[in-house]
Amino acid sequence: MIMHCDISDFCRQNPRNTNYASNPIPGITSNASSVSILSITDRTMTTASSFADESTSSANFSNNSSTNISQAANKPKLGTYLIDRTIGKGIFSVVKLATHTITGINLAIKIIDKTRLDAENLTKIYRESEILKKLHHPNIVKLFQVMETPRLLYIAMEFLPNGEVFDYIANHGRFPEPEARVKFMDVLNAVDHIHSMGIVHRDIKAENLLFDAHMNIKLTG
Repeated sequence: MIMHCDISDFCRQNPRNTNYASNPIPGITSNASSVSILSITDRTMTTASSFADESTSSANFSNNSSTNISQAANKPKLGTYLIDRTIGKGIFSVVKLATHTITGINLAIKIIDKTRLDAENLTKIYRESEILKKLHHPNIVKLFQVMETPRLLYIAMEFLPNGEVFDYIANHGRFPEPEARVKFMDVLNAVDHIHSMGIVHRDIKAENLLFDAHMNIKLTG
């Protein structure tokens, strides 16, 4: 859980009225990135809901960057994002690999069913998202955009293809000491940055440390 040490203005405001579009994906113009919270149309909501309700199986979408037009047309669309395969699941959420149609950037969209959360936990998610969008550091996962419908919350974040530190250690064993020092410095740099902004994490663990494409560690919530 990420939180401020002191009560700040954004902790007191109503998160449902917050515009999260101030941290858009690089390369998107201001007009193209203007989708803000509560701005998804009913038509988009229906399409998006259809893939958020899956249980244990998911569509077998291709992850090939050369996907042809007909394949892309069959993928669910959420605003300017094409939704691909499932890359993670939780009790109240599912994480989908997605592609931004303007830039071609791959990202991860976490889809949360708000109807299964109580008010306290939903408020925590809003607060953590608001904090994360303020953090800009190479060792912290980037938050690009938050979108919302009456039932679902969509959090568009940086896609980190090499997964969790926890899974890596479980599959490969511990790091050699020289490499472990480098990885640990990644974590320290991230923690130092959030502390410099008056923020504490309170849940730093291997499951919340992710590898990017170059095996650098990034801290998430």
